[in-house]
Amino acid sequence: MLAFFLSLDRYLEGLSHGVDKLLDDNLETYWQSDGPQPHLVNIQFKQKTKIKDLCIFSDFKVDESYTPQKISIRTGINHNNLVELRSFEIHEPAGWVIVPTRDARANPIKTWMIQIAVLSNHQSGRDTHIRQIVVHSPTETASIFIDPKFSSIELASHSSCR
Repeated sequence: MLAFFLSLDRYLEGLSHGVDKLLDDNLETYWQSDGPQPHLVNIQFKQKTKIKDLCIFSDFKVDESYTPQKISIRTGINHNNLVELRSFEIHEPAGWVIVPTRDARANPIKTWMIQIAVLSNHQSGRDTHIRQIVVHSPTETASIFIDPKFSSIELASHSSCR
């Protein structure tokens, strides 16, 4: 499980469409932005973290002009040094939009922070709805815990420290 801190540039605090709706595992609820574009979602990690995918749930049929259309994904150490990883457009999405976050060698990126910037909405909408955000990190196994299998009795007798 990833540990991270989620913040937004502007949100309707105290109302039913706050930041908590992005992580509540309920596709019926949503975060609604408030104010001029771009709308920003900042995800900060406690340590430098490998990220392989970023998933955003959006539904054009339900949200219409509130649906994000052009999105920029930025990464860095903090707000002052973010670099755009990718920019893309989604046309009338109906479900999960999976954004691979890989470097030039197709390896998962390592970052302290991810920023999702909604640059424009469908039908020139002003505010935006995002229903869920999920960050996937690759699982890693530590080789120290792998039990070697030896084929001979002689090698097996020396396989553990006493």
